[in-house]
Amino acid sequence: THEGDEQYTGDSATNSGLTLWPSSIASLSRFFGIVVFGYGVVPLTFNFQESMREPHRMVEATFIALSLVGVGYCVLGVGLLILFGKVQGEILHELPHSGLIPTVTRLAMASVCIMTAPLIIVPTGELVEAKFQITQRHHQAMVRGSVCGFSALVAVLLPTFVQVLSFVGCFCVGLTGFCVPPLFHLRLLYLQSRTGAASMTQTLSSSFRSMALSPYFWLDVVMLIWGLFATVVGTFFTLG
Repeated sequence: THEGDEQYTGDSATNSGLTLWPSSIASLSRFFGIVVFGYGVVPLTFNFQESMREPHRMVEATFIALSLVGVGYCVLGVGLLILFGKVQGEILHELPHSGLIPTVTRLAMASVCIMTAPLIIVPTGELVEAKFQITQRHHQAMVRGSVCGFSALVAVLLPTFVQVLSFVGCFCVGLTGFCVPPLFHLRLLYLQSRTGAASMTQTLSSSFRSMALSPYFWLDVVMLIWGLFATVVGTFFTLG
């Protein structure tokens, strides 16, 4: 048997350098950050919804899309770990240079990057364009092209780009995805509790009691506590 063949054969349970579970809190934090970064659709929601033919089906479409992606990633990740047991680092770098499965895997990952990168660049570019009041199409193209080029440059130059993704996921996407939505919804519940005939004389305590009767209030509180905990703990251990 050739030495190169032995590198990718054998029992994956005993030969694999990776495990299916994080080995420490820091590893769990990095995993959480990357997952949140990859599945953080909250900053992109308005762009998707505006382009939909039936915007009211946004929740249904998001659930189906993320479910399919999650199942696909789980099947692909576990399947590659079983097929190629001795994986010590980035699996795309550890796979053999030839063969049907490695080639299809790399092409699939490249397709995902090509198709999803514009979805992230568009809202980022729109924020910059709105800030500096950029309305001409060729200037907008330059802004979005600069965002894409800068992101690619950072990815190439930084040796620990995974930690950057983890930090952005834990802190930035964690805040916008887990903390800001329940805060906004609590604000809406508060404004709703003050509407009606007695809104002018209603006190803060009575508004709180009215909000506490809604199950959505407690759901928002739980999500806010979870979001703050995950953001703070994940960011701390990612930086550490």
